[in-house]
Amino acid sequence: MRKSLLSLLIVLFLFSCESIKITTDYDKTADFSKYKTYQFDHRVNELPLNDLNKNRLLTAIENQLNEKGLTKADNPDLFVDVVLTAKQEQNTYASTNYYGGGYRYGYGGMSTTDINTVTYVVGTLFIDLIDAEKKQLVWQGRGEGTIDEDTNDREKNINDAVRKIFYYYPPK
Repeated sequence: MRKSLLSLLIVLFLFSCESIKITTDYDKTADFSKYKTYQFDHRVNELPLNDLNKNRLLTAIENQLNEKGLTKADNPDLFVDVVLTAKQEQNTYASTNYYGGGYRYGYGGMSTTDINTVTYVVGTLFIDLIDAEKKQLVWQGRGEGTIDEDTNDREKNINDAVRKIFYYYPPK
C-alpha cells in the first residue's frame, strides 16, 4: 500500500509541479567534452511508474541528451540513472483577527487566533550521469517541487522539468 501511494505521489510530482527548484553538482575534474554517448542504467526499469509515465520521462531525458549532442549507444561513455523520491511535510501558521476597537477610549475588543497546519508532499527527481569507464558519478541534476494534484498536462510538465534540469548540462 505504501509503495502504491509513493508511486502515485511521484507521478503527481512529475506531472504537475509548476515551479521546481533545480540544483546540480558535478565532478570538476571530469572532461565533459569526451562524453558523446549514453545508455540508461538497468535500474530505470525499477522506477515506481506505470509504463506510460516511465516512457514519457525517459523520452524527455533522451530528447534533452540528444539536444546536448549525445547519442544512445550499446557501449556508452555515460550511464543515465534516474531516482524519484517523495516526502510528506507540514507547515503550521497562525493568524489573529481583532474585532471591536476603542482601545484609545479605555474599552477593548476581542481577538481570535486560528492555527492552521498544511500538509503537502515534496517530490524530487534525480538524474545521474555516471562515467561508464570509471563507474563514477560525474554529474547530477535534481528537480524538487511541491506536488500539485492537477495532472492535466502530464507530458508537458515532465518535459519542462527535465529541460530545466538539463539546462545546466554540461557544466560551464
